[in-house]
This record gives sequence, C-alpha cells and structure tokens, in this order.
Amino acid sequence: MGSVCRYARALLLTLGVAMVVGCGGSGTVPIEGAVTLDGQPVESGTIAFYPVSDGEAGGVLALIESGKYALPADQGPLPGTFRVEVSWPKKTGRQIPSLDPGMMAEEMVEAIPAKYNRESQLRVEITSGQSTYDFHLESS
Repeated sequence: MGSVCRYARALLLTLGVAMVVGCGGSGTVPIEGAVTLDGQPVESGTIAFYPVSDGEAGGVLALIESGKYALPADQGPLPGTFRVEVSWPKKTGRQIPSLDPGMMAEEMVEAIPAKYNRESQLRVEITSGQSTYDFHLESS
C-alpha cells in the first residue's frame, strides 16, 4: 500500500506543479530533449524544471514519451538555472490493494534513482539561444 500512497502523492505534486506553471508568460523559451537511463530511452514519465534562484516560484513539467520531451515557448521556462527531476514509474507485475476498497491495482516502482528525482542534484542552465537539453542518466 505504501507505493500506492507514494504515487498518489507524486500525482498530486505533479498536478500542483502544473497549476503553478499556468499558461507561461513573456520571455519563456521552448525546450525539448531526450532522456535515457543506462543508454535506454525512458519510455514514459515526467521531467520537471525548478528554478534555483531564490524568489522564483513554480517550475515547468513535461511528459516524457518514448525517451523524448518537449515544451513549446508558451509552456516553457524563463531562461535561468534549474534543478531537474526525472520520474519513471514502472509496473512490477504484482497486484496490490487499490485505494478503492476491495479493488486491486498494478504495483508501480520508481525506476529512476533518487539522485535524479526527489534528491536530484541535476542542474541545467536554460538560455534563450538553446532549445535542446538531453539527460543521459546512469543507475550506478
């Protein structure tokens, strides 16, 4: 049940980030890129960019599909330094109790090491002159 609660919290956080981001604003830039883990594309997940500067609120979130993500300019970040978090929930093949009483759900575990998500030290400098930012992550 712990993993179900953990992913429910992650979903709520994701929705909260999306609400903070809003519709983007003047000066935002489009970004796109590839995300791999141990040389393999991250099939589905999220990538979030949180401003490092004090006083800057919010962040931007993109879905990763088939190892790629993209945010158009109206949803992209302002130029600056960002902490990057990557998440890839993967099915384990086990059934666990669902949040719905009497129902079962597929267990999910985080495939990305904590050093790239909840404890991420990944940083990227986003500029208006560059739009591609690739992340090649390693398990060890």
